[in-house]
Amino acid sequence: MRAVFMGLASSDFQTIVDDVVNFTELAEFLHLPVRTYSTGMMLRLAFAVSTLINPDILLLDEMIGTGDASFISKANLRLNNFIDRTGILLLASHNNEILSKFCNRGIVFYSGQVIFDGLIEDALYFYSNKFHQPY
Repeated sequence: MRAVFMGLASSDFQTIVDDVVNFTELAEFLHLPVRTYSTGMMLRLAFAVSTLINPDILLLDEMIGTGDASFISKANLRLNNFIDRTGILLLASHNNEILSKFCNRGIVFYSGQVIFDGLIEDALYFYSNKFHQPY
């Protein structure tokens, strides 16, 4: 259903299903009702389907950090490829390493207002060293 809502053509469904089965490693469980899935299984399925399209703008709130080490590694590789196919990435995170890796610009908000906008290194410095000063 999610693939339909994302606008994927029904003619592509077999390729989509094959990709999801291979990526999620849930082949023996995909015939079960989704309500019986664990949180990790739901995450794998949602992540696999969500990364099937090539968006012009990608919005991410934090990065994937759930699952066993093997899945996290596989998901990070898929996510990197997904990001490479995206025109614009908007990433919300408190992880400086991830922000430095994926972003070239940083915006710091406070109470719904932009209080800093500049290079990611400068934004991280501002947030770490000056954010707690009164404005």
